[in-house]
Amino acid sequence: MKKQINPNIKAHLIRGAFYLLLLIAICAIPFALGRQAAKKPLAPHGTCPNPWQEVAAMPLDLYGDACASDGTFVYCGGGYSFSSGNTEAVFNRYDPVANTWTSLPDMPQSASMATAVYYPPTNKIYIFGGVDAVSGTNYNINRIYDIASNTWTTGANMPDVHSFAAGGYVSATGKIYILSGYNTGDVTSAQPNTWEYDPVGDSWTDLTGAVPFPHPAGGMAFGVINDKLYIAGGRDAANTIINLNWEFDPSVPVYNAKADEPASYQNNVPGSGVALNALWVFGGGNPFAIGAGADKAAAKAAFPAPFIKAMKNRPRIPATDNQTRFYDPSTDTWGAFSNMNEFRSFPGGTGVGSMLVATGGYNGSSTVASVEAVTACFPTPTPPQCDTGAILNEGFETGDFTDWVILNMDNVPVVTNTLAHSGTLETVPSISSSRCLLVQAR
Repeated sequence: MKKQINPNIKAHLIRGAFYLLLLIAICAIPFALGRQAAKKPLAPHGTCPNPWQEVAAMPLDLYGDACASDGTFVYCGGGYSFSSGNTEAVFNRYDPVANTWTSLPDMPQSASMATAVYYPPTNKIYIFGGVDAVSGTNYNINRIYDIASNTWTTGANMPDVHSFAAGGYVSATGKIYILSGYNTGDVTSAQPNTWEYDPVGDSWTDLTGAVPFPHPAGGMAFGVINDKLYIAGGRDAANTIINLNWEFDPSVPVYNAKADEPASYQNNVPGSGVALNALWVFGGGNPFAIGAGADKAAAKAAFPAPFIKAMKNRPRIPATDNQTRFYDPSTDTWGAFSNMNEFRSFPGGTGVGSMLVATGGYNGSSTVASVEAVTACFPTPTPPQCDTGAILNEGFETGDFTDWVILNMDNVPVVTNTLAHSGTLETVPSISSSRCLLVQAR
């Protein structure tokens, strides 16, 4: 006789099995989704280049702010804001640990594209010159911010009005240097100045007669590394983007030509900063396109604001970039790094230890308040992949190749085929340590 199962018990068993399966599904689905999401990180942990990350935004959208760091915080002053329509005197401090911005007392004079330099002996930040982005009026003011007292004073004016200049403090001489830049609102006013400022004596020495800047320009990337000031790119008086790279050694003093910045980048008005004894350059933009109804003279404006106002119709978006590159003085070479998340020309920029910070900028249509940061590192080139087997006629490429050129032979190759092979051995220094055998048809 077949044993009967109580219908109530059977229903309870089915219901219990259903709930058990439902519980497993509820637990398993989020875990699976989490595993799937984990497969798509911004960058593998511990790899280089690191990705740029969006951090806390500035209190106001602007471009052309002048930034410097005391090694702990980032200080940024001035800039022009599309939302306010004004050249600003704002001064803000960014804390990269807390990821917060703090508004500090305004600068004594509003300006955009001034030059900010931190002077360690007195723990003060100097912001030199700058320009009113609307009128094109340049300034020679020397603003001095005392970090300890949170107050502003002014020092001896620069020898001339100036904006878009390079600058930096050199500990070997104890002086600050301001190099090249514009003295009107047009790029045609690029100057060859080499100025030395003594913060202790509050005095200027004009070195231009002895060591003029070799190719006057404005909007360069710049930074001090091992007591030398490096200046790369910019836009010259002919309204041409230049890729030149100069090393200024004030102990001589002398300018030394170094490896050009690659022309594949937008080497005008980028952000820049020093980290790991290298100059890091991010973003930038080429001269603004001349659209319908534009005054050709407006295309030579140092800023996009006058250019846009000169247009009867909306201008074409200028070539604004998000790429990052770095210059290593120890090898006199340029390298590529990860791209920023946003396109930025005229951003503020500086280094804080090994961290790089890019603030605000012009994205091709407006000013932005967003900020990005990244930990600098030197990418390791991927070594070439080696074929470990015997080199056959079709081992590397398909088809019948009667002649071969064998490059960089560390070990005697095994070449087997009924077809005749002839070739020459040639050293390739760039891969000589890889112990790869490169074979190509001739």
